[in-house]
Amino acid sequence: MEKTKKSQRKSNIELLRALLMFLVIILHYNNAEMGGAFAVASGASLNVLKFMETVSVCAVNCFILISAYFMSTSTKRSFQKPVHLLGMVIGYQLLSMLGQMFLTKTVLFQWKSLIFCLIPSNWFVVLFCVLYLVSVYVNPLFSVLSKKQLQQCIGICLAFFVIYPTLLESGLSYLSDTSEWPGLGTVTMSGSAGGYTIVNFMILYLIGGYLRKYPLKWSSLQCFGGFLAASVLDFILGLFCGTYTSYANIFVVIQAVMLFLTFLKWDMKSSVLINDISKSAFGIYLIHTSSFMIRDFWGYFRIQEYAQKTAGVVFVHLIIACVAMYVACLVIDIVCRSIVSPIVRKIEKWIHYASISC
Repeated sequence: MEKTKKSQRKSNIELLRALLMFLVIILHYNNAEMGGAFAVASGASLNVLKFMETVSVCAVNCFILISAYFMSTSTKRSFQKPVHLLGMVIGYQLLSMLGQMFLTKTVLFQWKSLIFCLIPSNWFVVLFCVLYLVSVYVNPLFSVLSKKQLQQCIGICLAFFVIYPTLLESGLSYLSDTSEWPGLGTVTMSGSAGGYTIVNFMILYLIGGYLRKYPLKWSSLQCFGGFLAASVLDFILGLFCGTYTSYANIFVVIQAVMLFLTFLKWDMKSSVLINDISKSAFGIYLIHTSSFMIRDFWGYFRIQEYAQKTAGVVFVHLIIACVAMYVACLVIDIVCRSIVSPIVRKIEKWIHYASISC
């Protein structure tokens, strides 16, 4: 009975998860610090890359909205989930090191490297684990506060931590070569830190919980129109300043909400294939950001070489390279999960009864 019920689960949100992971790969294709296209692109080619960036940049926020929507009604949190996520990070870091040692032979064994692999250094996972544990004490707000009070709470948070930083940092970025002004920030002393903060995650959690209790009466098509409109506005912002890629940018927040609602309201039947691919979303994220894939796999596509070609070539190359990365990581994840997951599950059993509740 349980299997039948699970197989009939609608795949709209699972398809969204799979799509979001592809959008994250596009972000890292562009990332100059990872050897991406933004480091050398210019002219029309740069604008194509910027447009793809604006369409994709809401992916991280959208992942948080999905989690918030489904977690906002619970009253209990188990420590198993954080242990599972952090354990997967460590496991995949170890496999990445082994891959570089024995497959590509680009790294020699060092005890220091092994120690670093045992530290789950992943900004998204760390912040998500904090959000997961803390949010159980936020959930009562959705029952205690009225609709108007929730709207006021979210509105104030958006005003101080999203809209104000967007205006301030965009203005500074346009007028000077920096988006920071020490002493004016509301999240950190200097600014919003690009939305890489628990503050941004918590605001998105409030929005997700609100949408769970008070659904927006828009159709899927209307929500998609809202997503496109926010994307265009963010692209225009990107023509003048660099803050268009911030997760705390108001246009990016709107994009995430609209894209999430587009899929949430899509009446889609169950697909075993989509649901299975969706299971690998987290693994794909960990694998494609590993030094093994960045150094050895991305290198085959000569991203910076192609980023200097015509806009059409750049677009086609981006799609081909990101699809190839997605498929490669999907296959690797299926293999890696069979190695890492059983070990992590054994560790989880040791803390099976450890939990917090509200």
